[in-house]
Amino acid sequence: MTILFTVLGFIGVIVVVVKLILGTKRHGHALNIVYASYTFQRLADAERRAVQAVASNILGRLADSPSTRARTLDQLDAHKRYSLYALALAELNIPPAGNSPFSWQHTSHPLATPANMQSVIESFERDNKTKLDFKL
Repeated sequence: MTILFTVLGFIGVIVVVVKLILGTKRHGHALNIVYASYTFQRLADAERRAVQAVASNILGRLADSPSTRARTLDQLDAHKRYSLYALALAELNIPPAGNSPFSWQHTSHPLATPANMQSVIESFERDNKTKLDFKL
């Protein structure tokens, strides 16, 4: 009986740790999106074009079929586009704009929408006293 409780306790701890790690990754992905939006709005036109070119290249690398390879950045939802912009900004070594020590986060699925996206947007807008140019 003691072994059963020990095993169940161990499984419970593993579940909590996994949920914590996944939640942190989702939050980092959502922050990538809002900081990319905020940063992209503040770039000069030449820098914007460079970011868009790198993001288009990333989109091409992510494509797994001819139909997805034909997609352009303009065809993507805003949050997916800004997720790719975040990766492009990181590749170009352009730091995030804003009032925090945030740095770009690695995202394994940049075209997925984090579940907490709306709350992260609202929190960012409140903390930075600004409005982002998209809503979900």
